[in-house]
Amino acid sequence: MPKPDIDAIRDRLGKATPGPWEWQTDDWNGGYSGLAAGSDASVNVLYPDHCNEGDSGAAWFSEDTLSAADASLIAHAPADLAALLEYAERLEAALVAIKAMPDTNQQGLYMVGYNTALNTAWHIADRALKGESNA
Repeated sequence: MPKPDIDAIRDRLGKATPGPWEWQTDDWNGGYSGLAAGSDASVNVLYPDHCNEGDSGAAWFSEDTLSAADASLIAHAPADLAALLEYAERLEAALVAIKAMPDTNQQGLYMVGYNTALNTAWHIADRALKGESNA
């Protein structure tokens, strides 16, 4: 699988309603659930705008119920997440392979140029695998 389009994913995320998003159960009009956003879940992202009292849970949405940006984020989420997970797994495998190389400082190995590059790569991989920043 090719590298995911990080810019497109970031763009969809940036245009959508800011999170965190949270599923609210039985929170709208006497028993309908929906998706809310914000630190206090006060922003409706996706709630039914029509429902029938006494119905068997039937609710429907109009085109203004959900913003186009939120709809795009939701619609792309499965493919985006799959692509990002696969990409993360490939990067992790690469880091594990680099980490499997000897730490040239600890091994007492020395080769001009190679030593510095390998040592730098080893430490970058080590920090990344621990979840630390390499910035």
